[in-house]
Amino acid sequence: MGNFIKCSYNKLGDSYRSPWTNKFFPELKEPIYPPEIFREFEKSFNEIYSLYAKLYYGNNAVSSVFIWEQGESLDNGFNVAMLIDNSKSIIKKIFLLKILIIFIIHFFKKFKNSKGYSHLQ
Repeated sequence: MGNFIKCSYNKLGDSYRSPWTNKFFPELKEPIYPPEIFREFEKSFNEIYSLYAKLYYGNNAVSSVFIWEQGESLDNGFNVAMLIDNSKSIIKKIFLLKILIIFIIHFFKKFKNSKGYSHLQ
């Protein structure tokens, strides 16, 4: 834990927000944070997804889960980005050293349809 993936889902200006600490690196003067309800989900998802990534992809795998509101209101739904970066794994084959690069993104959207039902996309 502690390492995280830098991507557009956690970027603000030239800084990136850690899903583990909710701090920006480098530090921002006026940071924007996700709503507290999403932070609780984000913490739980990151713990679970980190275990999954380590078990499935190995100890070098880095995972991050980011959750944010869709639009201006929580009523519009939310987005979830689940990422795994396994680019540091090294496989040796005979006399050739290969670097196996795996970068996986799962992206979900939750919103209400015209009948008022919520669903994931």
